[in-house]
Amino acid sequence: MIFGKSKFSEETIHSGSLDGGIILDRIPSHGYRIRCKNETVAISGDTGDCDSLRKNMVDVDLAVIEATYTSSKNQTEEELTRVHLSQELAVQIGSLAKEYILVHKWRMDEK
Repeated sequence: MIFGKSKFSEETIHSGSLDGGIILDRIPSHGYRIRCKNETVAISGDTGDCDSLRKNMVDVDLAVIEATYTSSKNQTEEELTRVHLSQELAVQIGSLAKEYILVHKWRMDEK
């Protein structure tokens, strides 16, 4: 197969949130692995830190990872595992790939 795409949403976690720190129920979240010839790109989508995300970033040529929170220090564990990644967590997860880029950076964590 020259081109292949797989969705790794079965265990990818994301919950909506509201201003004021209220975390809503889980909502659908999809990440993708796209392969063309001998190169693979993985895209996280909106997600918290979870096993499925990490597993699908291992050894890809390029990982595109959301990094909404500027820092982990102002976020609760629940926010980091259910809502979005911090830039520190995204860098850690990105290091599982050959190269990575952080996207969806937003300064929403300034409280």
